[in-house]
Amino acid sequence: MEHRTFTVGLIGVKEVEQAMMDRAVRLSQFRTRVYQLLEAGEAVSDADVVVIDGNPSKAPIGVPVVVIHDRGDERAKALKGYKIERPLLPNRVLKVLDQVTMEVLNYAPELSVGGEVTGTQTSIFETLKGASHEEGKHGKQVDLRVLVVDDSMLVQKQMELTLAAAGIKADFASEGQSALEMQKQNHYDIIFLDVMMPGIDGFQTCKLMKKIQPSPHVIMLTSKGSAINKAHGRLVGADAYLTKPANRETLLEAMEKVFSKK
Repeated sequence: MEHRTFTVGLIGVKEVEQAMMDRAVRLSQFRTRVYQLLEAGEAVSDADVVVIDGNPSKAPIGVPVVVIHDRGDERAKALKGYKIERPLLPNRVLKVLDQVTMEVLNYAPELSVGGEVTGTQTSIFETLKGASHEEGKHGKQVDLRVLVVDDSMLVQKQMELTLAAAGIKADFASEGQSALEMQKQNHYDIIFLDVMMPGIDGFQTCKLMKKIQPSPHVIMLTSKGSAINKAHGRLVGADAYLTKPANRETLLEAMEKVFSKK
């Protein structure tokens, strides 16, 4: 899998916290998504991401900004965008940087976004209604209605990118009740459903979805991967149960399998 390096510029960051940022980016060297602090003398405006301690308006225009703030800082709460709360722990830093590169810079290597059609993709295209191999190969929209239900905006973005790369457009909901209302208004062929959500959980949502319309294929997509949870998913009517993180190939294989069920 191809590695990509993103440069990070620092503005007004204390020396001790610069050291912590350096530690965080060094840890990223072992990942597909790599971060590197700008060298002395390099222009901050050339960075892919800017981390600033202070007024975000001082950051270069057009560059994604992450603001460092203290816990409970009311001024920081009022700011829109990306923020890192002190102390600057490496995992906390990398989590926010990953969000920026995913949501703003549209980089999702784990989903192979923009890659060529693989054998797995060809198979799913041949299975889907109204879609041929050539349509999928040339990036045309596949005649398939998909709903993704997850309260994580990051997961929604990941799913949007991976499905779009396969020529599939999806609708999104952040909790079960709104997903049920959307299902009443639309016919969905496949529904990706999280388990842990605000309000009714994914298991109850799946059960109610099957009462509204038995035909949609429901694929549970969750971090809860125990055998008990998988069994619970089957009991409420889920057609497949995937554990996060699930890469692009795994998602497409699951879609193919549920469509091949008679």
